[in-house]
Amino acid sequence: MIVARVAAPPEFLARIEPFRALPEAERASVAAELVELRAERDEVFFHEGDDSDEVYVARSGRVRIQHFRANGTVRTVCMIGPGETFCCLPALDGGPYPATAVAAEPSVVYRLPGPVYRRLLESSVEFARLALRKFCGRLRESGCEGCAQADDAGSRLAGKLLALGREFGDSIAVTRKELGEMAGTTVETAIRITREFEDAGWITLARGRITLADRPALARRAQGPDAA
Repeated sequence: MIVARVAAPPEFLARIEPFRALPEAERASVAAELVELRAERDEVFFHEGDDSDEVYVARSGRVRIQHFRANGTVRTVCMIGPGETFCCLPALDGGPYPATAVAAEPSVVYRLPGPVYRRLLESSVEFARLALRKFCGRLRESGCEGCAQADDAGSRLAGKLLALGREFGDSIAVTRKELGEMAGTTVETAIRITREFEDAGWITLARGRITLADRPALARRAQGPDAA
C-alpha cells in the first residue's frame, strides 16, 4: 500500500457529506490534514480490533467492510464506494476498529485524524447534522438487516441488491460471493438465486458486476416469495 500526505482536491470534499457543509476555507484546511492511501485489490486498510482514532473517506474504487469469524468464515457487512465516509465510530467513542476494511479493487482512500473530525462536529452544526444523518442511516439499515435474517435467502438478496443500487446506481460492481456474504447466505445459494432473478428479467449478470433491470420486481421479492 502506498501512503502519502496529499491534500484532497477541494472540489472533492465540496461534493460529499458531511464536508460539503463547511466553508471553503475550512474545507481547504481539512484537505491539508488528509493522508492518501492507495491500495491494490485485497490489501487491508485496517484490521478489526486494532486501536484507532481516524476517519476514512473513499476517493475511488470499492472497499469491503468485513467481519472475520472465529471459525474462519468471513462476512462482508457492506460495500463502501467513492464519496463515502466510513469508520467514524472509533473517532467518536475511542474504541477499536469494529471491522476490517479491505480493497475490493484498486482503491484510493483518504485518512483523517480523529481530533480533526471531532473538532468539526463541535464547531459546525450543519457538519454534525449531516454526519449524524449518515450515521443514523447506516444504523437503520443494520437494524433492518438484523430483522431480515428471518427472511428467506431470496428476499435478503433482493433487498441487498436494492440497497446497493441506492448506493451505486443500477450497474453494481459486486461479485456473487460478496453479495452472498452481505445477505448472510452461501455463495452457492447466491449464484442459484441470482440466476433465477436473471431468468425472470430482474437483473443481468456479468463477471464481477450485476445490473438491476427491474427494481419494482426486486422490491416485491424483498417482501417475501409470495409477494413476488
